[in-house]
Formats: sequence, C-alpha cells, structure tokens
Amino acid sequence: MDKPSTRIWAVASAVMLVAMIAVNGLANALPLNGVNTGQLSDELPNLFVPAGLTFAVWGLIYALLLGYVIAAIAAAFGEPGAGAWRPVDGILFCANAALNVAWIFAWHWRLLAASMIVMLGILGTLVAMMEAGRSRRYPGRAGRFFLREPVLVYLGWICVATIANATALLVRYGWDGFGLSDRSWTVVVIAAGAAIGMALVLARGAVASGLVVIWAYAGIVIKRQAADPAASLPIVVAAYVAIAALAAAIVSRLARARRASAAADGAPPRERLDGYLDDVKRNNVILQLALREIDEGELVAALAGLDDESRAAVYRNLSKRAAEAVVAELGRRLPSIERPAVEAGLARFRRLIADRSDIDEDAY
Repeated sequence: MDKPSTRIWAVASAVMLVAMIAVNGLANALPLNGVNTGQLSDELPNLFVPAGLTFAVWGLIYALLLGYVIAAIAAAFGEPGAGAWRPVDGILFCANAALNVAWIFAWHWRLLAASMIVMLGILGTLVAMMEAGRSRRYPGRAGRFFLREPVLVYLGWICVATIANATALLVRYGWDGFGLSDRSWTVVVIAAGAAIGMALVLARGAVASGLVVIWAYAGIVIKRQAADPAASLPIVVAAYVAIAALAAAIVSRLARARRASAAADGAPPRERLDGYLDDVKRNNVILQLALREIDEGELVAALAGLDDESRAAVYRNLSKRAAEAVVAELGRRLPSIERPAVEAGLARFRRLIADRSDIDEDAY
C-alpha cells in the first residue's frame, strides 16, 4: 500500500468533510438562493416526505463522519498494517462529499433533474464504499465501528433520500402515476424502500442502514397521522408493516451474528501453517501450486480453521481480486461452516501443500 498516497487522501477527506458540513450549514443559514432546504421540500408536497424532526439524523451522520475521518487519518498515519483504510476509500469519500455539495446547489436552484442525477452519484459512492470495506481487516472494534458504521448510517438515509428526490421530481413534472392514486403509489414506494433496507441488512449485514430506514418510516407515520389520519391510513399501515419487516430482518441478522460469535468462542484453537508463513519464494510457490488445485468451497472451509497469520499467507498468494472474493465469501459463510467441513478443508489443503513440498523452486 502506498502510504504517502493514503495520507494525502485521508487529509483530503477531512478537508472535504469540512466543506460539506459548511455548505450544508450555509444553505440554511444564509439561505442559498433565498430559501432554505425545508422550504424547497414544502414546495413539492408528496406523501413520502417524513416529519421535519426526522431530518435531525443529519446531526448523527455528521458526527459519525467526523469519527470516520479521524479513524481514516489514524489508519493512514499509523503503523503499516492490513490496509483497513486505503486510497480508494479516500477517493470515494471525497467524490461523495463533492456530490453532496453539488446536490445542495442543484436543489436550492430548483434544478430537480440535476439533483436526481447527483443523488444517484451520492448513493453509488456510498454503495462502493460499503463494498470496498467488506473484505477489510479492521484494527479492533473501534476501528471497525468508525470505518464501517458511519458509511452504513449515511447509506441508509441516502436510500430514503433518493426515493424522496425521485418522488419530488415526478411531482414537479406532474406525473399521473399511470392512473393510480398518490396513496397507492406511496404504499408501493414504501414497500420498495423496505425491500432495499432488508436487502442491506440480510445480504450485507448493514444493520445500521436498516435502523435509519426505520427512523425515516417512523417520520412518515408521524407526519401522515398529524396531517390527515383517515385519508393516510393505507400509508400509515404500510409504513408500520415495513418497520416490522425491517425489525425482523435486523433481529434475524443479529441472531445469526451472535450464533457465529458463540461458535467462534467454543471452537478449538485455529491452526497455523507452520513452515509456510514467511514471505519467501519457496513458501509462496508451494502455496500457489496448492491453491491452483483446491476449489473455493474447500479453501473457504480451510481458512475458517486457520489463524490470522496463516490466512494472510494464503491471501498473499492470491491475486488481489481473488483474495477479496475469498475474504468476502469467508465472512458470509463463516457462521454456518460446520466443524467437519473445516476439518475436511484443512486436511485437503495440507495434503496439497505436502504433495508439493519437495518442488524445485527454481523451476517456477
């Protein structure tokens, strides 16, 4: 990893965060173009917009992003390690912050089509940041929290904001909803948002994203019940059902994580590839030859039974893309891999290594 480049992007991320917070603050303090962000939202009334208090989540997002930047700087300027934070993260974060600033200007100057395009860019950079971080090894619990959870909280809110932005755009252009009523379309949109939130929770372990979507939907319930309880009943019911479904997904994910933790606590000590840990040609050639012969399922099972140093030796002898794929698959399957499968995977991997232990390294 290029340490100077990592440090440059860490500092750039801090600068861009300050710029993002400053522009968002000035947007309402001045306000930009003579109108604040909330007033612009009120110009395009729709049934999906949550209550005003819901937007207080931005305070939490900014606080978490501050923690993210501090953790990034600590990782960049600290001792070289496994690369918990990399230049690509800084590039994505800076792009995200720049897009956030661009959205403020597009929104305040009522350029709704442009704001929708920019919002999709904000969403895309956050998804890319989440995916980039899935295969990382973090420096302890605090490092994992501040380099992962802020992105997930921000992502959860932007998922909702993207839907709201699209709804506002359709209202501006007088879309008739193919003949369906506003209430019917709002129910459909709520269901779509809930499905996205559940997918993030169950497929990516993004519990924080699911909690933010629940918060947004609670805001919709509050606003609809205050505005017109009788007419808004289908929307309120849909929001409550979505909240229940998201809560069930979160409970399921947390239960799975707890089972995995319990299994790890009760598991026997992980094995070491003694004799093959040093980064020397002979070891690398033997491991590379063994890795060519083992399929991904067996390799993941074997890795589940190896200690961190041994896993690092294996990852070192895979291509960057292959290593990231294997790390992601190990993280996904680890809670459900049973001990016999681990033992079989280890036996297969050790046998392949042993069969190649007498190779002539100069021939490779």
